[in-house]
Amino acid sequence: MPISRGQKLTKISVSELNNIVQERNHVLLQVITSKRNPDYVPKQSKIHLRCLKCNYEWETKVYVYLERLGPSLGCRQCYKNMIQDPSIYPNSPCRKNQINKNKSGRRVGREVLRVACKNGQFGHIQNVKQLMDYLKNNPNAYNTKVLSLIIRNEGLKKHKIKLKDLYPGEISMHHVIPLHANGSPDLWNIIPVTKEEHHELHQLRYAVYGEKADLQATFATQSDIIKARTGCSQKIKQIPKQNTSGIRNIPLEVANALKQGMICIHKDGYAITIQPNTLQTTQDVKNTLVNLLPEDHKDRQRILQNKTSVNYIRSLIITTFPLPTTGTLKKQVQSAYGFTLQPLLS
Repeated sequence: MPISRGQKLTKISVSELNNIVQERNHVLLQVITSKRNPDYVPKQSKIHLRCLKCNYEWETKVYVYLERLGPSLGCRQCYKNMIQDPSIYPNSPCRKNQINKNKSGRRVGREVLRVACKNGQFGHIQNVKQLMDYLKNNPNAYNTKVLSLIIRNEGLKKHKIKLKDLYPGEISMHHVIPLHANGSPDLWNIIPVTKEEHHELHQLRYAVYGEKADLQATFATQSDIIKARTGCSQKIKQIPKQNTSGIRNIPLEVANALKQGMICIHKDGYAITIQPNTLQTTQDVKNTLVNLLPEDHKDRQRILQNKTSVNYIRSLIITTFPLPTTGTLKKQVQSAYGFTLQPLLS
């Protein structure tokens, strides 16, 4: 039966279905044909099949059977047998689970750290005694402080006293030589300290070595102190970033104009001189023009109400201070909100 354009194929002929079943090495045991036309089978109807390869019998819908184009060709038992074979189904869930089982445990990370420590600057240190000798022979603010804490912990250990019993709930574990500096993950490189001492140690180490990881650790340890005291976690702000909005991508014409200075003249007689190297961005120029005009001035209100006024002022600066290497704007701006510009050094 021909299918008109836009119409979905909702049935298949019995002969065509039999050909597909034979090609897949299956046997069609039972099928429900259409009541109006017995020569066709609705795709929503169920069929009963048997696989000649594994003698498995199952029921499924016609459209589901036709969509099964994988190696098993719709037979569920063949699929269960084949899914274990990585050459047939390389990305099967069973294959992935098997790969995960063969992976090494998390402790492989410690082995990597040990190798990095052995090949690094502190590879000659392998126990607490060698660590203490290194700290004694290389005195600085951090080494002196951490050495005193190691000696304290060794004294407590001799008297069978644990630091966590003296300061319950306020103990942190500190790597004497940090992992980011190729320190060892073994216990001889780890000492128990209070949270305040932990924070102080990272501050001292950052002051001595200037490593960014220690600075980040100071924020984390300070958060631990606040959490221990108040019971709620408070995130400490990380390294403050300098506000560089408008500076990073400032046009060369604007940078050159601000470097040499300019005179801003309004049509109503207001004027201001911008001295060289006093402003950094076009936004600063906009704020200067806004502050120059009275509060009830219509041009002041226009500048404040227009969200893209800074772009218009930037175009005025580029038009007034062109550079031969960058070319000119397609649309020249001779004035902006009643303002015209003049070079200061002209």
